[in-house]
Formats: sequence, C-alpha cells, structure tokens
Amino acid sequence: MSGDVVELEQWIVIQEFYNVKLVIASVLIAILGSYLALELNQKISSLGYLNKKTLLLASFILGVSVWSMHFIGMSAFSLPIHLSYNWRLMLLSMVPILATTLIVFYTLYLTTYKWWKILLSGLLLGIGISSMHYIGMKAINFEGFIQYNWTTFFLSIFVATLISFLAFWIFHSFRYIKNRGLLLSVATLLGLSVSSMHYLGMEATEFCLPVGMSSEIEDGPVSSYHMYGFIFTGIIFIILVFILAYLHLGRRALKRLAYQDLLTGLYNRHWVNKYFESRMNSSFDKNKQPILILSDVDNYKWINETFGYETGDELLQLFAHRLRECAEEKDLVIRYDGNQFLMIKDMDLDYSEEAEAKKMIDILSDSFTINDESIKVTSTLGVALPNKKDSTKKMIRSVEQALKFGKDQVRTTYTIFDEELHSEKREIEMVEALKQAVEHMDGFYLTYQPKIHLKYRSVRSAEVLLRWNDKSLGQVSPGEFIPIAEKNGLIQPITMWVIETAILQLKEWKSNHMGINALSINLSAVHFQLEESNEKINHLFQKYHIDPNDGSIEFEITESAVMKNIDRGVEMVKELKGQGFTIALDDFGTGLSSLMYLKKLPVDTLKLDKSFMDGVPTIKKDNILLEMLVNMSEGLGMTLIAEGIETETQHNFLKKFGSVYVQGYYYGKPMTSSEFQRYLQDIITNNDQLSEQNYG
Repeated sequence: MSGDVVELEQWIVIQEFYNVKLVIASVLIAILGSYLALELNQKISSLGYLNKKTLLLASFILGVSVWSMHFIGMSAFSLPIHLSYNWRLMLLSMVPILATTLIVFYTLYLTTYKWWKILLSGLLLGIGISSMHYIGMKAINFEGFIQYNWTTFFLSIFVATLISFLAFWIFHSFRYIKNRGLLLSVATLLGLSVSSMHYLGMEATEFCLPVGMSSEIEDGPVSSYHMYGFIFTGIIFIILVFILAYLHLGRRALKRLAYQDLLTGLYNRHWVNKYFESRMNSSFDKNKQPILILSDVDNYKWINETFGYETGDELLQLFAHRLRECAEEKDLVIRYDGNQFLMIKDMDLDYSEEAEAKKMIDILSDSFTINDESIKVTSTLGVALPNKKDSTKKMIRSVEQALKFGKDQVRTTYTIFDEELHSEKREIEMVEALKQAVEHMDGFYLTYQPKIHLKYRSVRSAEVLLRWNDKSLGQVSPGEFIPIAEKNGLIQPITMWVIETAILQLKEWKSNHMGINALSINLSAVHFQLEESNEKINHLFQKYHIDPNDGSIEFEITESAVMKNIDRGVEMVKELKGQGFTIALDDFGTGLSSLMYLKKLPVDTLKLDKSFMDGVPTIKKDNILLEMLVNMSEGLGMTLIAEGIETETQHNFLKKFGSVYVQGYYYGKPMTSSEFQRYLQDIITNNDQLSEQNYG
C-alpha cells in the first residue's frame, strides 16, 4: 500500500497499512477462539451446573480469548510512523470484556432462559466488546491524535451487540451438540463475525499528525515487532489455560456423574445423601424457611407398560423440565427416586406453602405432548416445612410421609406434613385401633349421599360412604384410615360389613316404601387382589335371599383399583357383572386410560369426577367436554352421574341434560341412616318429587 498523506489544514490523516497474512491469521485465531469457547460451553453444559469457581474460570477464558483476538488483529495493523503501546491501558481494556463475559455465563447457566435476558446480556456484552476495542485504541501512543467517523463508530457498536446476541443464541442452541463438523462451522461463522466487528471499528478510526511532523512519515509501514512476541505469548497462554480448564472440567464432570441423573440432568439421590444437610443449614443461616416438596407421577408404571419405556423416559424428562419452570433461580430440583422429584425452596417470612403447592399442581396438570400425542398425567405432592432442630433423616422422612398420605388417598392433591396426622407413631396407633375396631366392628357407621335424577327430580339411589369414629382417636377421615386398612389386611372384613349393613338397610327402606331402590358401594383395589372376594359377596346375597339381578346394589370401582393387576381386575369385574350386579366407573376422566377401560370393562354407569364440574358453566372447554360425555354415555347406553355439584348455577346448567344423574352438596351431604330416612320422608311428603322451588 502507498504512504500518501492528505493535508487537512494543520493536521495530516495518516494512511493505514494492513499485513494481509496477519489479517488472515487474526481471522483464523478468531475462529480458533470461537471454537474453544464453544467446546468450553459444551463441557460446562454437560456438568449441568456452575459453582463460582467454574463460572469465573469460564468467564476468564472467554474474555481473554476475545481480548486476544482483538490484539492479534491489532498486530496486523501499522502506520508509516513509529508506534508504542501503553501496556497498562491494554491490560485495562480486558476489564470490560471480563465483566461482561461473566454476565454471559451467569445468564446462560445460572438463570432461567428468557429471551429478554439474552437480549439484555447481548447488549451488555456488545458494550463490553466495544469498550475493550476503543480502550485498546487509546493504548496506541504516537505524536498525533485519533478521531472517529461517528457513523461507522456507532455502526461498529451495533455490530458488536448483534454479534453478542448471536453468540448467546449459538451458545444456548449448540450447548449439547457433539458434532465436531457442525461446531467448526458455527465457530467459523462466529469468528468471521467477531473479526468483521474489529475491522469495522478500525475503519471508523483516523490517525492524525500535525503538519509540521510530516518529515517523520516513512514511505511504508513501520511494523511494531515487539507486539508479536506479546501476541504469540497470549495465544500460548490461552491454549494452555483452555487445556487446564478442559481437564479441570473433565474431573468435575466425572464427579458430577456421581451426583447427576443422566436422564433428566437433575441432581440425584446421592446428592441428597451428601449435600442435603449443608443445603438446609445454608437456608437457616440466611433466615429463610426451606420448604421440601416431593412430587410423584401418578400411575407411571402403567404409562411404561402401555406406551413403552421410551415414552416413559421422555415423559420424565418433560416432567422434570416443567418442574424447573415451577422453580425459582435459587431453588433446587432433584430426581429423588424413579418417578419422584424433590424440590427445595427457600421462602421469606410471608411465604405460603399452600400457594406454592397449588401453583405446582396447576402447572403439572397440563397435558404433555409426546410423539404428537397428548398424554394427561396427574401428580401427588408431599410438602414439609423442616425445623432447624430436625435431623436430616427426620426432614426427609416428613416429606416422604406427607407424599405417602396423599397417594393413599388416591387423589391428585397435595398434603402438608402434620406430625399428629402423618407420623409413623400415628400410623402405628391407628393400626392397633383398627384391629380392635374390626374385631368387634365397633365405631364404624355408614352415611348415604343421594343421587338425583334431573329429569324426574327424584331420589332413586344413594352412594354408601364409610365413616369411623374411634374412642381414642376420634373421628378419622376415610382418606386416612382406609389406606391403612388396605395395607394391613383389614379392608376385606370392613368391606363385607359395609355390604351387609347396606343391603339390610336398603331392605328395610324398601319394606317401608321409602322410594329408594338402589345403593352403590365402593370396592377397594385390594378386593381385586384376593381370590375369594367375589365369592364372599355372592354368599352374602344368598344369605339374605337377595337376587343381584334386581339392580339394588351397584359396585363402584376406579381405574387405579383395577390397574393393580389389570388382567385379574378385568376378570373379576366381569364375574360380578355376570352375577347380575351393575358396575359404575368412579372418578371417570381423571386417569389416563378411561376410554380404554370402557372397552375392557362391562360398565353400566360413568361417574364424572368433580374436577370436570369445577369449570361448569363458566369455562367453555369444560362445557363442551361435558356435553360430549353426555352424548357418549347415551350412545353407549350408560348412565351418567355428575359428581360435585355445589352451586345453583351448576344445577341450572345441567338441567338441559335431563337424563343425567347428579350428586353433590347442593342436593345433600352424606347423611346417617336416620338423617337420610328423614330426608326421604320429606320427599314423600312432596309427592315423591323434589321441590320444584328448590330443584326445579
């Protein structure tokens, strides 16, 4: 290139020179630096987390790489005069790029991925790169001064910001890519982008000398050879640091392997065993209240058996991802055991554990899409609020017991641990009390909740519900004592007592012409696991000379009860149907397989779960689903019962479906036999029909 100068009044704009070979070398170094950064990014992503030391190390390597790319590009540049460099300013120019690369890695790995965070961080990194470049330009010492073409100056900052945003997107999108060819292609694109920003910034710069110094201008470029050694040393330094970091992260990856679940990328049970106590102590030291939430994917075994293990694995991955969406940045999510996940949250003094649990239930209740199929799953949560004085074993045991209690209730809900209700001591006491109660059938009694036929506004049947009032424990919830009775082999004699008491009561009401002609009784999962269960029911009806074909007794079953042993369960239900009993499928719509079971089971009645009615009539989707199910049941010749009707608005909406039965607190709560008899007598007084004023 020529050394011509242009005189502008008292100043001379000096012609700039570039060594083409060094320009190419700087671009190649930019590509190498980009590739090393992508490699490092991938390595860090495989760890699944960053601690402070790893974060600082990664930020330092990326920052020094970008800084060195800049000064390698500077080594390709020269003027026709002697230059020197202020090394303090050169080193100072590293500060903004190190600070902003720290933001890069913090945003990418320690915060939830949000587009606005990437945009903001890209802007900050662009400012950091630009600051590094122009502080570096200030490090050039010569007798004149530097002026800028402001249009090109601001364009270079815009390009730096755009490149930074591109880098963020690339780092996030390619963090798990192991294809070396693809990584090299991406690194080439990124390296060319960074190089273009550098040379655009140089294009915005003009070097000016006083006219009186024109005699010092040489005919050709005056190279600053002392920079080459510095740059070469910098390259070696980057590569050595990268190799050391790579080895360090490799060791961390091996360590992480012991504490990371390979399927979901979350911490695993080994992490809980080793670090749980220190994590809890850290929460208490910060005056925070840690909350433990243990979630369980309901019916996961059935999902594996029905859809295959690959689908089951993908479901767990999606479930884990959704849990991370529930979590704040400071929270921890752990794959605790199989299809169970533990979340550790730190709450302020105004926390609400119920609000947190409800929020999680709402988020987890949405369907998952796998292989273009929508799969609806439910989850049960156990919640515990550890005390600082509690041992690690007790903290863990508390949340496990809360989850167990929730699962035993066979409801998609959350249970907050209560020492009095959920501890092992309580269960031991209840087992002993139940054994005594079963021996003498003492403390048990039945309640009856009416089923209303909307078309005739009459009570044709009722559901039988078991209650237990123990002398020492007091009134115990069925959701608490029934699972314990099932677990300890006590449920079958209780079931037989319920059936016998119910058929005798119905016989009495029929003889007194009370207008009710049928009762429905729930059968537990244990019933379908015992060979002689159906025989005992048949024996009872023979004992009291009752024909099962008269439709007086309907047995309610749930999908989960049959799922315990599908083949055996279906066979036993068909056996009951063959004896003449009618069969109702309870909680219809809450499980995964409701429609499949309509094909397999000889069902006479569908009982819509209360969750179907919660949105009626305000939510359009719920209304459409309800109408569809009504039409389906009519087409299949089945009776439909809508449970959980609690408001007049719901009742009025359902009246247009005249053939539907309804059940809920709006019509009547569960009543004792004497209360229910008075209820029936009131109906008889009103000409065998429910009051038009109340129900019409």
